[in-house]
Formats: sequence, structure tokens, C-alpha cells
Amino acid sequence: MYVPPAFREDRPEVMAALIAAHPLALLVTHGPGGLQANPVPMLLRDGVLTAHLARANPQIEDLRAGAEALAV
Repeated sequence: MYVPPAFREDRPEVMAALIAAHPLALLVTHGPGGLQANPVPMLLRDGVLTAHLARANPQIEDLRAGAEALAV
């Protein structure tokens, strides 16, 4: 994603605060069935972004198969 220098944010503490204040993200994956995007709650724990998906969410299969993911 292109981010102009004037809008770039690299400070981990600022990004962590943003995630804590707004924990809902759009999770996008590309699997055998094509693109999937779902709003899911996310937390940042020890520098690792974690998400909660319902067991019935078919996007889990993309993740289990090793699909790349993008959190927006």
C-alpha cells in the first residue's frame, strides 16, 4: 500500500493505541474460492495481531491452507 510520507506512521506505540481504540478490522484473504473479506475483532498482544473468527466462517479454511491475509 502506498502511504505518502506526510501520512506515514511507524511508531509501534501509536499503532498499538489505534488498534486498542478501534479493534474491528476487515480481514481479507485470497484462497481457492477467490477473495473473501470479513469484519472481525482484533487485538495486538506482544506485537502479534490476533483475530477472532467464528468456526462457521469459511474464511478459516483459507487461513488454514496458508492463504496470505491483509487486515485493514
